[in-house]
Amino acid sequence: MGCADDPSTLASGARLELQWNAFDDGSQQLDTVEVFDAQRGEACVARKWADGSTYCTPGGRQLSNMMTVYTSASCDASALRRIDGREATYVHTLEGGTLTAIHRADEISLTAFWVRDDAGACAGPYTASGQHFYERGAAVAPSELTRVETREIDAGGRVALRANVSDDGLTLPVGLRDATFDFDCIVRTTAAGVATCLPPRQAALRYADAGCREPIVGQHESYATVEPYVFAGPVCSPMGFVATIEVPSAPGYELVDGACVATAAPVGHRWFLAAPIELATMERRRVAAPGHRLEAIELVTGDLTFDEGNRFDTRTGGECHLATSAAERGVRRCLPQDPGYEHIYYADAACTQRVPLANVYRQAPMAKCGASLPPFAVSASQPGTYFRIMGSETTPVYRRDEAGRCTSSPYDSLAGAPLRFQLGEPVGLDEFVAAHTTR
Repeated sequence: MGCADDPSTLASGARLELQWNAFDDGSQQLDTVEVFDAQRGEACVARKWADGSTYCTPGGRQLSNMMTVYTSASCDASALRRIDGREATYVHTLEGGTLTAIHRADEISLTAFWVRDDAGACAGPYTASGQHFYERGAAVAPSELTRVETREIDAGGRVALRANVSDDGLTLPVGLRDATFDFDCIVRTTAAGVATCLPPRQAALRYADAGCREPIVGQHESYATVEPYVFAGPVCSPMGFVATIEVPSAPGYELVDGACVATAAPVGHRWFLAAPIELATMERRRVAAPGHRLEAIELVTGDLTFDEGNRFDTRTGGECHLATSAAERGVRRCLPQDPGYEHIYYADAACTQRVPLANVYRQAPMAKCGASLPPFAVSASQPGTYFRIMGSETTPVYRRDEAGRCTSSPYDSLAGAPLRFQLGEPVGLDEFVAAHTTR
């Protein structure tokens, strides 16, 4: 991670210590999210607070998603319920995406709970069995935590290294930045061995002329603000643009299956006129690891080498990323990256003969950019189970629509229709390499 073994880009502090993910095959990966707060004896994550500063904050890599409930039918005494059912150590209070407070989560015992419905009436009771309920305990002040800021610590080339640097001396690489245009990189692999540094927002690619030769970037319907830079275009060859708020005179055109067709701007939103920019690219390469099952994947540009985070699993023949399956709480494994998805089709027009297949969506890089298809599909019916992807399926199939009617697959004629593959034998989670945290 960072510039090879340059200590200026990777160091523990006097209080905050680097953490590593130790895989069962003997390899390691730097944890770029959590570090260990030796003074508090727990892991923490850099989070922005309402005072404008960022502190290494306890509570886990994912904030506890809490819901306010009530302990009686009068709804006059509240408690907090963790929605995902897991145990919580802290309760966070957020406003506008920033932390305003954090408290210890003091667990309380309930046999039933009530909620307020859309009209504000007290509804319930609901059974509390198997769920966790809390009240706010002792507060944790920012002054008790270590301040962290993100710095650009290697700007020798077009792509710079971003690192979290703490007041006590921690330096933790966390990402890449386009030093020329000043935006944090979204890294997308666009062709074999090539990765591109994209701006953080995507917009629709439209054209001003009926021949689709003069590009305009259309503002996405959900975006209310104008970003200085956006990217648009095909998955395998995205383009970067400087965005403005001028409105094009032409109604706009877009490419659909190679044909240039007229299209309207999103209702109620401006379009951008945009000037193209050249995007930075990086070499993407696997690092041989004799004696280990997992190989790191690095991004290389100039003298900068950055651990992308994904691993190549030499046993399965595909890439994986460190994650926790919903079916196996508390265990982190290198699970398949961009897998296909099990979907139930039918072989007959009455939808009586089930045919489970794997959908691999064409928008996914592995389906469009010359890379190999994923070796696994996630099971929709068996949580924690994957299937090996076998040969492609081209015979006509049927599926049930939202009304339950049996119809020919409605997506086959669309440009974004998924590729369909046969499913092989099921594979359990123990097929994939587990990891534990170490320092």
